[in-house]
Amino acid sequence: SSFRAPAARAPAMGSLLAPSRGACPGAPDGLGAGGADGLVGYVTDVEGDIDYWRRYVEFSKVLRRGPSGEVELAAGAHFVFGGDATDQQSGDLQVLRELLRLRRRYPDRVHFVMGNR
Repeated sequence: SSFRAPAARAPAMGSLLAPSRGACPGAPDGLGAGGADGLVGYVTDVEGDIDYWRRYVEFSKVLRRGPSGEVELAAGAHFVFGGDATDQQSGDLQVLRELLRLRRRYPDRVHFVMGNR
């Protein structure tokens, strides 16, 4: 089965593959065979929707929740956040905290696009 975003809105998410890897149609992150090396996870327009962010992490092949509950990045993978982290929703601060912790933990492999317009 494929991942479905909430009906009210459908923020963009996915992963880009290294040129040598092929995508698997229907996979939540468009993933190819092999490990995370060379994969780039991407999400944008979370807009403070903590449930959406949690689902993205759950279905992502480059991010996961570690034993302590912190978001972790797979070895060799990169993560790009495309902007619009907040929008006056109840999860605004939690989404920002998790994104910033991820960036601090993996400064060379976590990238933020400041705005997406």
